[in-house]
Amino acid sequence: MENYHLQVLRGLDPGRGIPGRELSLKLGLSASAVAKSVGWLRTRKYRIEGGCAGGYFLKEAASSLYPWEVSAGLKTAGFGKKIHYFSELDSTNSLAFELALAGASEGEAVVAETQNRGRGRLDRVWISPPGVNIYASLILRPRVPMEQVAGISLLAGLALARACSRLWPVSPGLKWPNDVFLGDKKAAGILSEARTEGGEVRFVVCGIGINVNLDPGVLPGEVRARATSVAEFLGRPVSRLRLWRAFLEDFEEVYRGFLRRGLSPFMAEWDRRSILKGRRVKVSGAQEWEGEVAGLDPSGALRLNDREGKPRVVLAGDVQMLTVNKEEKCC
Repeated sequence: MENYHLQVLRGLDPGRGIPGRELSLKLGLSASAVAKSVGWLRTRKYRIEGGCAGGYFLKEAASSLYPWEVSAGLKTAGFGKKIHYFSELDSTNSLAFELALAGASEGEAVVAETQNRGRGRLDRVWISPPGVNIYASLILRPRVPMEQVAGISLLAGLALARACSRLWPVSPGLKWPNDVFLGDKKAAGILSEARTEGGEVRFVVCGIGINVNLDPGVLPGEVRARATSVAEFLGRPVSRLRLWRAFLEDFEEVYRGFLRRGLSPFMAEWDRRSILKGRRVKVSGAQEWEGEVAGLDPSGALRLNDREGKPRVVLAGDVQMLTVNKEEKCC
């Protein structure tokens, strides 16, 4: 965004119309530059009424996740300070991976209003309707052993749960290893992908898809039965910008703590929010286990008591919650 466009945007007063001449003098710009900037802002869905002589009136800000809107009031040291924004991408994770390979700094983010090839875990499709959700990926460069990288997805889920809880009267649940639930339905998913060299972690791309103002009715029937959004859960639309800022702030906080102290200090809180604890599940992966979830261990692995009551530790896998008569397959 050109600096003078941002000057004009910040110079507009949502409470009153401001004449073009007054705005020109205030900002040290020509009247034609102000008019050009107002036109540019209108094409980006800022609702600006009036004209130069009668005054410009900012009736409604754009709801898009523009970098300059995200940065306004963002309280982070590095996360989200540089955002690569797109109206459409194939996948935010794919581009973030390319940027990381090219040397992008830790904390840089890729954000898209829609994805046409969004991905979840196990190569599942992440349905990405435009303008209603958050589709983003964050570049991280943790100096940790490879076996600790899986904990980053756990921390991202915890950060999102914290962010939602401080913005609204909700208490999100966490489903190991990478899902965030509102009630009994999934509201967000996380996909972390690492690049290693010589056995060391070079970078991690942490992707997150959050259903914010999605109407689950637009989803295919099989997905609709298992998915929700923040707006559906609360019964009203909410601000994507506020949630994205809050997530960046909370994720940076837990990530920095993780780099200093490891994962174990966060496991008690994660365990409290778990929707699996005490539930019978089937875990599919390198091996298949069925049993009752006992919680997480300090490394973030799933603790399971199998059918014979024998303790098991599961490092990775796909979890299905079981009921007496049927399996509840989680996305």
